[in-house]
Amino acid sequence: MSKPLRARRVPPYFGEAYWERETPKEVFTARLALAYYPEAGKLQVSLYWTDRETREKKRGKTLVLNREDFQANPEALAFLLNVLREWEESR
Repeated sequence: MSKPLRARRVPPYFGEAYWERETPKEVFTARLALAYYPEAGKLQVSLYWTDRETREKKRGKTLVLNREDFQANPEALAFLLNVLREWEESR
């Protein structure tokens, strides 16, 4: 019997606090908050929700796409670009 797959834990980010040095370009959808930090080369994709009591907009789980990762892996960049093109064409 094969072992169940386990996700590898990614260590927390210990680099410079780019989010404190740079103002992001932001876009919000009904469920997502996108924040792009061009100088740092980071794109944050967060689950987005509104607190029912305070009506404050809050971010939940966040994934950070790093420019360096995509520059080091052209196949991953091509994959992401193809997905985005497909979505744009299907609008």
